[in-house]
Amino acid sequence: MFNVNDCVMYGTTGVCEVTDITKDKLVGNIKSDYYVLRPVFENNARIMTPIDNPKVLIRPLISQSEADELIKKMPDEEIEWIANDRQRNEVFKTQLHTGSCREWIKIIKTIHKRKKDVTATGKKLRQSDENFMKSAEKLLYEEFSYSLKIPFDDVKPYILERCN
Repeated sequence: MFNVNDCVMYGTTGVCEVTDITKDKLVGNIKSDYYVLRPVFENNARIMTPIDNPKVLIRPLISQSEADELIKKMPDEEIEWIANDRQRNEVFKTQLHTGSCREWIKIIKTIHKRKKDVTATGKKLRQSDENFMKSAEKLLYEEFSYSLKIPFDDVKPYILERCN
């Protein structure tokens, strides 16, 4: 269980602060305990989610040392392009919803390499792949920004500096 003022990763929303824990009747007439969350990187949003919600992953943020360790291992992360669009979309969707930084890194690396390859031939990346990459980058960069205590816009240069 999390406490008020804890920051957590909430599903594919991203980094959220627990602003309150309350009892409420949101579903039916049954009172349940709810987290009230405020997305850290969005303004004016508020989320209420049952504490025991099995549908959406909520987990503690990684530490600074864990973030640095993930960055250090990024160049060694194996990637494999899946040619079948439907299969690839399912794999990316599953990876995105795992809540795992490592899986988000795989998405980003795989699509970035593919984008580089298709751009070299004068073609464009499929929009669905572009969207998966943007979603994975948002989640990863938010978590790294918070864990490394650096601005969101400085995360990509921070990673590139340490991976090259």
